[in-house]
Amino acid sequence: MATYPHGGASSVFRDFDQAGNPVSGVREPLKNDIRDLLAFYETLLNVLEGATGDAAAIAEILAAFANKADKGTDVATGARAGVAGANIASAATTDLGAATGDFAAITGTTTISSLGTAPAGIERTVYFTGVLTLTHSGTLVLPTGANITTAGGDVAVFRSHGGGAWRCVSFLRANGVSVGLNKAAAEVVIIGADDNQYVTSLGVKGALDARINPIDALLFWLDSRISPIEGGLAPMVDFTGSDDSIPFFVDDAYGLLLGVSKSTGLPLGSVLDKIVTDLRWKSAASEAVGAPLQNLLVYRGSSAVLPIIVDANYGLVLGVDTTTGVATGSMVSSFGSGGSSIVIPRTDRTGIISYGQSLSVGAQGQPPLSTSQPYSNLTFIDGPKAAVGTGTAASKPLVEDSLAEGAVGTGNRGETPCSGMANYAVQLAALENGVIPSDFVVFSSAPGQGGRTIAELSKGTSYYDRLIGHVTAAKALATAAGKSYSVPVIGWIQGETDCDNATSRAAYLASLLQLVSDLNTDIRPITGQSSAVHLVIYQTSYKAVTSSAAIALAQMDAVAQSSHIHFGTPIYDLAFNAGDQTHLDNISYLRLGRRLGRAAKQLVIDQRVPDCVWPVSATAKGTALHLAMRAPTPLAIDTTNLAAATNNGFKVIDDTGTLALSGIAVDGAAGVNFTLNRALGANPKIRYALDYLGSGLHILGGASGNLRDTTAGTAKISGTDYPLWHVAPAFELPITVLDAST
Repeated sequence: MATYPHGGASSVFRDFDQAGNPVSGVREPLKNDIRDLLAFYETLLNVLEGATGDAAAIAEILAAFANKADKGTDVATGARAGVAGANIASAATTDLGAATGDFAAITGTTTISSLGTAPAGIERTVYFTGVLTLTHSGTLVLPTGANITTAGGDVAVFRSHGGGAWRCVSFLRANGVSVGLNKAAAEVVIIGADDNQYVTSLGVKGALDARINPIDALLFWLDSRISPIEGGLAPMVDFTGSDDSIPFFVDDAYGLLLGVSKSTGLPLGSVLDKIVTDLRWKSAASEAVGAPLQNLLVYRGSSAVLPIIVDANYGLVLGVDTTTGVATGSMVSSFGSGGSSIVIPRTDRTGIISYGQSLSVGAQGQPPLSTSQPYSNLTFIDGPKAAVGTGTAASKPLVEDSLAEGAVGTGNRGETPCSGMANYAVQLAALENGVIPSDFVVFSSAPGQGGRTIAELSKGTSYYDRLIGHVTAAKALATAAGKSYSVPVIGWIQGETDCDNATSRAAYLASLLQLVSDLNTDIRPITGQSSAVHLVIYQTSYKAVTSSAAIALAQMDAVAQSSHIHFGTPIYDLAFNAGDQTHLDNISYLRLGRRLGRAAKQLVIDQRVPDCVWPVSATAKGTALHLAMRAPTPLAIDTTNLAAATNNGFKVIDDTGTLALSGIAVDGAAGVNFTLNRALGANPKIRYALDYLGSGLHILGGASGNLRDTTAGTAKISGTDYPLWHVAPAFELPITVLDAST
């Protein structure tokens, strides 16, 4: 049973009489009224979203409307305004003019091409109980300019133009997505208000990308207003500028109040300047903020990272990298331990794709293990590695096979990450969220190609076209089945050939950022999805030592720089093929898939950034070194389950050379502490899983370490339980040297 503000839906309007005037006198709505109304609408949408087939929930919605103040009879049609009318059966002509209330449910699945005849101005709100087609025409004008296929729980508002002509003025999907209201991605709309302050649509997008709840953002905007809202919103203005600053708020002269620099990612504007001025004034006049500030430390170090705020262990909370001008520290590293919200509307079929080079298609993963489908997950008729064409013209239950790329020949391909990703995402959603497996159907495939660089898998290549072909075919199959489809997650499994080719860190990073941008540009129009395509990436351990770890570090850079790229897992702890020391065995492909599937589930179902172990900062004071980390659970140094590596995989260097480490110990989930054999010199760095290979491991030119978290649980494969902890990625961080005398 939903809870409405102040005890009931009708109480939202408690200050107004039947004519719509406030009972306490004519006045404009206050912020609290607007917040209550927003809260009611949000609750109503939540109920609608879960109302399909739920008689009690539908009854509750109808009751909420019926209990609102009765506004009397619509003289023109005899309908009761403000009340729910009788259900209307769908028909070619579904006569809304004959409705007995201004809110009614439309039942059945018959295509609707006309809404009958009613006087101009009559408005009806309808709720669809099932799947049917609304036919766009000159007398039934739909917001998309094309036919709309409804689903149970969708709500639409229609207004009569008279003479049998109707216009749909609003169509809201059960998942909360409005139909036909999205502007082109390049357009930036500035919405004005009466006090000469404006907010841009790009600013709203920025808030979403920054993982700010849009309702909270709107309430914050209302709370920032000094006076009640009067006069409504001013005319909209298109932003067509091209300079470095992206405006979020501008004044009436279009002066920048708050925005962000595209080149640096840093905030700009007079609002920020005022905050800085206020802080300076308060620092100078300590009486304005109470007692004088205590225990201030002066930074006398020589690191490239300038600390602004540090924690009790001198871990960097907020600082600036003076070489790039980019903010760093735990305050800006929210991706490290997950939890930040992401909006991904659910669809009937969820595309989770494995893309990359040979590890993405299961090289050396024979025999395939996932040869039966435990849930309702799907792939193409020719299997996950199908060629576009007849091989993608139909679907079948998701299982693995021994076919090569393009589903031709039988090479050494076997278990791909597809089944691990799809089946484990569904399993976790059932265990942790109560999602029925048949309600979370994953369509998975592996369109990658072995032995290819990132450039050879990017836009403009035949392999990228194969990926887009898989998406197009999966969408067509879903549409033919009357299902919606989206691609929220692609597992990116690539990097070895770029290690072979000595691709630079900067070049790989640029290519990966461009790839995720191209995928969003090309996939979203195909599926019609409103949300972004996200990459969940693995980190290559191959040639981490012999190739200077450029690719592994570039993969970390991409996670740090893009809100659409997320860290999935390293693979140095998995079993590599002892022969080529490059590919995994079949069990390890399944384990890799499950790790990426866990991340996909957290994105799609939990609507948040996936969990992982993530490095934040490193600080030294004398010979004491603290590495700050973010982790879902307390950290552990494990030399039993992870192959023992020199110094547990850690290395500290400066311009003088390599330092000796001792006293390596974890500090809960906060990080790791070390004792150095001497004070640090110039350009100090700490490295992990980039220099030493654990005993008994078979990774060509690779490296590993012994740091993981303590996430509980196991998953069974072929009768053996495998742990579900998160293993730390390979990384390199500059060390901030603090004054040892204080």
